[in-house]
Amino acid sequence: MCKDIAADHVRFNTVCTGVTQDAQSATAHFDDGSTFQADIIVGADGIHSAVRDSLWGADQASFTGHMCWRALVPVEQHPLPFVSPDASFWFGPKAHIVTYYVKGGAAVNIVAVNESADWVAESWTEPSTREELMAAYDGWHQNIIDLLQRTDPDQTFKWGLFDRDPMKQWAKGRATLLGDAAHPMLPFLSQGAAMALEDAFVLAEMIAHFPADHEAALKCYEAERLARTARVQLEARERGRTYHLSTPEEQRARDEALRKQQAENPNAVGIKAEWVYEYDATRCKERIGTMETVE
Repeated sequence: MCKDIAADHVRFNTVCTGVTQDAQSATAHFDDGSTFQADIIVGADGIHSAVRDSLWGADQASFTGHMCWRALVPVEQHPLPFVSPDASFWFGPKAHIVTYYVKGGAAVNIVAVNESADWVAESWTEPSTREELMAAYDGWHQNIIDLLQRTDPDQTFKWGLFDRDPMKQWAKGRATLLGDAAHPMLPFLSQGAAMALEDAFVLAEMIAHFPADHEAALKCYEAERLARTARVQLEARERGRTYHLSTPEEQRARDEALRKQQAENPNAVGIKAEWVYEYDATRCKERIGTMETVE
């Protein structure tokens, strides 16, 4: 059952700087000097998590050598003759592009990834230009060129892709992690937000199941989620490799495997990720008795 959160329990424009805890409670600390005390603190504060740093020590995410452009193309008539109505993947040496319609077909969203030796800022609002985007894909298929030529100059952005290895443990005492704070991942399986939503559901279920035992709730939450999110992290990283194969022999083998799969089952997920969608978070409490909790 959903409940409204009281207005005085929500604060904006206040940055968490870390957490402390004792046997009775955990306390979040903020940059304005204020604090908030609770039975459990959940750090859902992204790849540069201050909560994670407080629990496990500060370290830096690694720049993967991939940069990404995000751009929109307005659509006057749907579908465009050079853009398929379904989500499309375009592969090239050390680069790939994903296109799909958004806003009910009123625009095409472009996600273009290219390997770069230069560090690129991690920001979804770093401006780019149509010219910079097109230069990175010079010589690609004419359909891609026609699409990139129509990108909105005011809606073209770039950012660097950063990564971390899977953690062996998230929780310590009365504090734990959720989403990118626990398992930041490359976007090549499109699962970053989905994993955070699954985390949130499972955590809520475990807290409800162990209302008086916070340690058990956090351990079972972690036991349910660690292996799955680690696999998604590593599989997303592997997709970055296979999408960007550079030699003709590797490319032919990959493309032939995809053609064979499509012929056998046109409805199959092209990136062979059915296992991602077979997981059912709503059944997590059924697995409590078989969970290997973290010691």
